[in-house]
Amino acid sequence: MKVKEKEYNKLVRDRIPEIIEYDGCECRYEQLEEDEYRLMLREKFVEEAKELIAAEGKEEIINELADFEELFEAVQDLEQISSDDVEKKKNQKREERGGFTKRIKLISVKEN
Repeated sequence: MKVKEKEYNKLVRDRIPEIIEYDGCECRYEQLEEDEYRLMLREKFVEEAKELIAAEGKEEIINELADFEELFEAVQDLEQISSDDVEKKKNQKREERGGFTKRIKLISVKEN
């Protein structure tokens, strides 16, 4: 019987290899250098955004938001950005451009 191997080549949570091996499977993995880790963290946001779009129901949405928050904290840690710095920028952008509470969808713009 042929052993099936599926390739992922993606960033995963720290305990995933341990969980896979506990389940009786083998996995290959590596610890990333900082530059590749930085890139893969950002790519992971795209993956999680797609999962958030596909999420159905409150629990799935909470699950995806938790993943976003984990990624957000990992980027903050890697880039040495404080939560206070992010909060200040968020407030500045909200003051200058508004938030997303009014549910505005821009349809088009005619340039003069």
